[in-house]
Amino acid sequence: MAVLYIGISDNGEIEGVSNPDSTQKKVKDICKDCYPPITFSSEVLKVNDKPVVAVMVSPSNNRPHFSGPAYVRRGSASVEASEEIFNELIIGRLSKSHEILNNLLL
Repeated sequence: MAVLYIGISDNGEIEGVSNPDSTQKKVKDICKDCYPPITFSSEVLKVNDKPVVAVMVSPSNNRPHFSGPAYVRRGSASVEASEEIFNELIIGRLSKSHEILNNLLL
């Protein structure tokens, strides 16, 4: 499971969000607009008396998910996937490797 904290800066400073309900709605809209849609849950936490939105995303058997260009991890950076890599990601969903990966997630 991945957890995204909205309202905490990259350096760990607690900034909070001005409108937690609006933030959760934006996350919902973004996840719904992805293909295939991303399943998630979220909750508002109080950290140092500031509202922080925690978004929990479980592993998906339907990956990759896309909303615009596809990105892949290269070390600590996200880089836009070339057409070749994009096609490999899609093929991975349809091949025997997808079956194997699904079994590993269970």
